[in-house]
Amino acid sequence: MTSLLLTFLLQLQGSAVPPPARATLPPFRLREAVRDFPRSQLQLKHSAPVSLDLNQSARVSYETLAEIGGVNIIFDRDFQDDFFAPFRVEKADILEAFDRLSAVTGNFVEVFDSTTLLVAPNNAAKRALKYETQVAKTIYLASANSQEDAARIVTALRTLNMRFLATGADMKAIVIKDTPDRMAVASKLVSEWSKTDSSEPIAVDPAGNLLIQDGGGVRKSASRRSRLDIRVANLISLNVEQDARSMFEAVAARAGLNILFDRDFQSPGSVLLKFENMDVLDTLDLLALQTGTFWEALDSTTILVAPDNQTKRRDYGPMIEKTLYLDSMDNPKQLTEIIACLRAVLNMRYLFTSPTAKAIAMQDTPNQIALAEKIIADLGRIATTEAPTSAGAALDVGSELPGLLRSRAVRNLSANHSHLDARFMETVSIDLNESVQRAFEKLTGKAGLHVTFDKRFEDAPAGRLTLKDVRIVDALDFLSLQTRTFWNVKESGGAILVAPDTQAIRQELEPRTERLIALRNIQTRAGIVEIVTALRTLLNIRYVEGNANGIVLKDTSDNIALVEKLVADLDRLPRY
Repeated sequence: MTSLLLTFLLQLQGSAVPPPARATLPPFRLREAVRDFPRSQLQLKHSAPVSLDLNQSARVSYETLAEIGGVNIIFDRDFQDDFFAPFRVEKADILEAFDRLSAVTGNFVEVFDSTTLLVAPNNAAKRALKYETQVAKTIYLASANSQEDAARIVTALRTLNMRFLATGADMKAIVIKDTPDRMAVASKLVSEWSKTDSSEPIAVDPAGNLLIQDGGGVRKSASRRSRLDIRVANLISLNVEQDARSMFEAVAARAGLNILFDRDFQSPGSVLLKFENMDVLDTLDLLALQTGTFWEALDSTTILVAPDNQTKRRDYGPMIEKTLYLDSMDNPKQLTEIIACLRAVLNMRYLFTSPTAKAIAMQDTPNQIALAEKIIADLGRIATTEAPTSAGAALDVGSELPGLLRSRAVRNLSANHSHLDARFMETVSIDLNESVQRAFEKLTGKAGLHVTFDKRFEDAPAGRLTLKDVRIVDALDFLSLQTRTFWNVKESGGAILVAPDTQAIRQELEPRTERLIALRNIQTRAGIVEIVTALRTLLNIRYVEGNANGIVLKDTSDNIALVEKLVADLDRLPRY
């Protein structure tokens, strides 16, 4: 692998290469869609042809077909339960019946998992922006003999309006991320131009779960799922209609979980959930999709629910840092070119390549990191004879911006970074529903702690917060998240200060410490500059410099702890 070219740099205008035939995408039909990963996971209990009259409301008709097929069916909150011109299905399979019903009602049916379908209005907002799964795959071009051959193929793919696409000409590989149906059409199109092989696909579903091909099925994983300790039987059945908040609370209670809500959470009317034998975490996913929200695990027993928008995702979405070593890649340019591919296909921002350490350092969501590792391994199949190795367990860095979740991540990283005394570790159960000030006073009073409030603090209703068997330190964090405040331990150690959670106030109140981190292996000026640049790129560290003694920085204890980990990853002697 000596050249990795982003497809938007491939200019074929005026070339003598004949233009490829224009590719087209067929209309979405469930019957054909289930051939493609990961929709192929759907398992109908009854698939024999059926004959029946569909002459009731849209919802009842969909539920009738789902019952015949032996699957659960869920409806988007904007689904219109209208009547339509009745029609008869005659000796048709269930999937064809779904397609015919969708055609006359203006909806589409998406596969949620192996036993659940989801119905939503058939428009771009629902299809492309909310419910369509994204699949990533590397296609190897076995018979493309030149850069021009690869360029022709990419140009043909561009006619499908595929955006997340990159190619390595000398590697003879194309990396694509798109919907399952687009991926199927792209694979067929490429096979018409070249003999092909491909990597195993990997996908992310609308609920944020990672989907991995596992034999004839699909394995689902997500960082929030692995963090939770579910205390009840995993499968539940529901047939209830309640407001969204009550529904979330009921499902969390069934799972034995604490739950808190972002201050901007709104319960958009009643929600109907009707299904059998559903995984409790899948239930939370479906409820979030139906209510325009998302949920994250804050620890093993607590989840947070927030409106699903870019700001809240940035505030609460988990971020990890991971360093991959590619010791067998001899050309430093290869690392830079892989970075370009990851940016083009995954739109990753926090990336850094270290030629000195032969490493790629990344900070992103767990799903993005998993996709990046898969793509790097796929490209490495051609570029090297040795797979990349990680720097060990990924480091939890909290949220994208420094704040309370980052403090929690660092606190869990090492007790050495915590200045809390034993009283903060006492376990409490609370049920608070009062003003912010009173809630903090009652909570700290349970542990014999004293609380003061910053002069800019303004009291307001805190909202209800019910927690069972949590540490005082965690309860303080959760109360802060729900009330948009943050707290610091004062010098006495037995008192805390509560202040409004704004970047300016945090910068003023959070103490900064100067630290020298000695380097053991990297001594060259170029290597030191690489480390300093990585800290600025990945962690937004401003006051940092490198010299003959090591890395000098002045920052909060949270950021210093993360810096120490990243420096340790990059301060290595690569194997040659």
